[in-house]
Amino acid sequence: MRGARTESRSLFRYSPALLLVAIVVADAGRFADPDLWGHVRFGQGVLNTWHLTRHDPYSYSAARHVWNDHEWLSELVLAFSYGALGVAGLKLMKFCCTAATIVLLALNEAETAASPTLQFSVLIVSAVALGPELQFRPQLFTFIFLSATLWMLTRDNYGRRAHLWLIVPIMVLWVNLHGGFFIGLVTLAVYATVATIGDLYGGGGWNHGVRLVALTICAAVATLATPYGFTNWYAVMHTLHNPITRNLVLEWQPLLRVMRLDAHSGHSGLALYLIVLGVMAAFAITVALTPRRHDLPLVAIAVVMTAAAFVSVRNMALAIIAINGPLTAHAALVVERMRTSRAATDVGSRRRVSWLTNQVVLTAIAVALMAHTGLFSKRLPEGIAYPAGAVAFMKDHDLHGNLLADFNWGEYLIFHMAPESKVFIDSRYDLVYPQKIIQDYATFYSGFPAANVVIDSYPHEFVLIPPDCAVYPVMTARTDWKLVYRDQNAAVFARAGSPATSLPHIPVLGSAPQSYFP
Repeated sequence: MRGARTESRSLFRYSPALLLVAIVVADAGRFADPDLWGHVRFGQGVLNTWHLTRHDPYSYSAARHVWNDHEWLSELVLAFSYGALGVAGLKLMKFCCTAATIVLLALNEAETAASPTLQFSVLIVSAVALGPELQFRPQLFTFIFLSATLWMLTRDNYGRRAHLWLIVPIMVLWVNLHGGFFIGLVTLAVYATVATIGDLYGGGGWNHGVRLVALTICAAVATLATPYGFTNWYAVMHTLHNPITRNLVLEWQPLLRVMRLDAHSGHSGLALYLIVLGVMAAFAITVALTPRRHDLPLVAIAVVMTAAAFVSVRNMALAIIAINGPLTAHAALVVERMRTSRAATDVGSRRRVSWLTNQVVLTAIAVALMAHTGLFSKRLPEGIAYPAGAVAFMKDHDLHGNLLADFNWGEYLIFHMAPESKVFIDSRYDLVYPQKIIQDYATFYSGFPAANVVIDSYPHEFVLIPPDCAVYPVMTARTDWKLVYRDQNAAVFARAGSPATSLPHIPVLGSAPQSYFP
């Protein structure tokens, strides 16, 4: 049985400037992560040729291997944004995606009929928690579509007209933008299951449940509307079940494990995890204090997403989005929201000037925060140290070839050095590279004695690694490889006897320049 109709109170009416502040807070963090260079380059390839690249042209370890570029449409958006306005275009695209996510969360909160003050309180905390995850990545579109799906399901749950059929075309877009489309199907399946059970228990019959099941089936079929068909599902399942992924990539590891690592290293990211845990704890406490059957489908979705966040850090944003609505609703019950808040929004002429003044002041604060956080800057800071000095050295001396490089630098090198140079591995590990290549890279980078076997087994022409990595002593100990360049961030090794080793004054000791995207 669905929840009774409730009065919708929106932040749009109460204070649109507060909504703008929440958007700006969520958009405040901007940096170029290791995937951005690749996404832009791959999107440029589609724009230049007007067809998808089906076989990888960027690596030598998996040359011409089948490439399931299931994020092709988001890469097209990134490349178009960058091509049109440069870094400003990327920032504008990210701001619009962030705004869409926050607005949809605000619309979802409004369905709960909580007071505007409580809605904003939950929204601003959610914005802070989501901020670090809202980067220049295809995940932006998953956050938008999950928020939209939950908003429509919340309307349905509270007995309002929801236009659930829109989820089907949304899924067609979603499957071509990001592999997180399966999250939408999980959300629908959980909602349909719990809502149907609730309807039967409350004597509501099968009709609503049958419609929800049909919707879920149609949405699942819609995920085949992609150039890759069933292959998309294979790529997603392979990524989720690949144990090497969880060992190599931190964001795929369990939340508590990552928190322990950050606590030992003194990493500032620990504060974010504590905020996320605080939101989860608030959700659990408020639901426990005010249990009710009518919104159980939405609570069930939030519980599933929360569990997923503990399994993998990259799911934290999904948990925050799913928790947002139920937390607002149950927090309102806990504090016994004041029924007079409706009257407070229908202010008379005496208070109109004060309301407008507040909007102007809040908007000015939002614009100042935009400027302070770099929205209007033409620079985009890099998320990690990249080999800008080493790449400049290689370009200056016309050094090109097969690059065995740090995994995190793969797409940076593709952006700056392809097609003359190819990489051993990059962030598309689950989409292009066979398992053996990934294992061999892990063996090499670990610095184990078997690293020498990997060095000898492939036609590497250069090795590009950080000076402080475990395999650096292995490279310096080899007589058939020579150090030709080094700075604080990167070291370049070339095969002994190659033209690179005949350059004057090698090894060149450079200074890593401060660099920004691109």
